[in-house]
Amino acid sequence: MGVSRWTISQVINGHSRIGDETRAKVLKTMREVGFSPSPFGRGLRGAKTSLVGICVPDIFTPTLASKAQLFQEMMRSFGYNTLIEIANTAELQISAIQHFSTSKAEGAILVQNQSPQIVEALHNTGMPVVLLDCEAPRFSSVSCDRPLAMAMQMDHLINLGHRKFAFLGMSDTRWIVYQELFKKHRIHPSRDVRIFARANQVVHDAAYGNLVAEEFLSSRWDATAVIALNDYIGIVAMERLRRAGIKVPEDISIIGGFENMVVNDYILPGLTSIDQRVEVIMKTAVELLLAQIRGKGRCTRKNIKPVLVKRGSTGSARSN
Repeated sequence: MGVSRWTISQVINGHSRIGDETRAKVLKTMREVGFSPSPFGRGLRGAKTSLVGICVPDIFTPTLASKAQLFQEMMRSFGYNTLIEIANTAELQISAIQHFSTSKAEGAILVQNQSPQIVEALHNTGMPVVLLDCEAPRFSSVSCDRPLAMAMQMDHLINLGHRKFAFLGMSDTRWIVYQELFKKHRIHPSRDVRIFARANQVVHDAAYGNLVAEEFLSSRWDATAVIALNDYIGIVAMERLRRAGIKVPEDISIIGGFENMVVNDYILPGLTSIDQRVEVIMKTAVELLLAQIRGKGRCTRKNIKPVLVKRGSTGSARSN
């Protein structure tokens, strides 16, 4: 190629002192031989790696998969490569954070913090971090406004005349919010509400939805509306009720979670759900992370307003 190893190194590391003609020659040869510089090697020398990381609890849930994909696409447009970790326990999340740190990632996004120990691990890395769907002191965060989403669910069902509810799946944080909503609408939990859920359940998939739907049917609880933890559970419950001869929404209304899955439009009836506006969430998170990487970021918390998408699974409460 007729140039020194020093010159090639200068081109690879983006130094401006190399002439355009020489730079073009080196880059052309790199493409021809299929050479790509290792970001890990750059990190060992203290240079920028153009690596970022994202850790999600799973990629089974459509919204989580979308968040990981959108993050990768958006960061790629700014010249970054993405490390993706899947971790649904505190131990695995800490391991993921350590992986990002040892890989010299320039920043990371953590979805759904599982433990206070994780916050300590994040502090120890000194790496720019944005949290999604969770909050912690001294960290920027972006979340769907879940209390507002739950209020939208309840307001919609109350306006349709529903007063007796079955919850399929539940988390402690959601239950706290729902209790306040019950007070607002004069719903008595001990009289008007029943929860069908398994304690310490980690995976809330279709199989779990079938399990809690069976428990609901076996209980013969005379609810007029079902609120599902997520869309998978809502869809499975709707099918299980149909097999039992219960019509949706004539006999009972069903509202899904915060996924607003594409399939909700292609089932009969369509599943009413919350759209948490994933693209807006990820665009906001990327902007905050890039600002931190560039040394211009401040600790900021953003709540994104969701949208209730009404479909055929919810209707007026039946008259007894």
